[in-house]
Amino acid sequence: MKTYLMHRDENPAYGVTEWWKTEDGKALCVDFNVKICKTIVLPYDTERGRVKSWTKLGVWRKDMTGGKAIRELGYEPVEDGDGDGI
Repeated sequence: MKTYLMHRDENPAYGVTEWWKTEDGKALCVDFNVKICKTIVLPYDTERGRVKSWTKLGVWRKDMTGGKAIRELGYEPVEDGDGDGI
């Protein structure tokens, strides 16, 4: 299933946060923290603009942004601007 990058925030002091949306309407937040060197994927609520649940969908001890975490979860990442933003 294709998953579209909606938005990416980069902060050299903190890390990278990405928001992705699947073809069936689910949203995912991929967060890489440089201080603890960990990537966490959480379900995201686009209507409320916040994490839907703190139940982790995936955790890696390295930078898995740029579609790597999305691919590991079984989705096909698309970063060409087809997402509709958050």
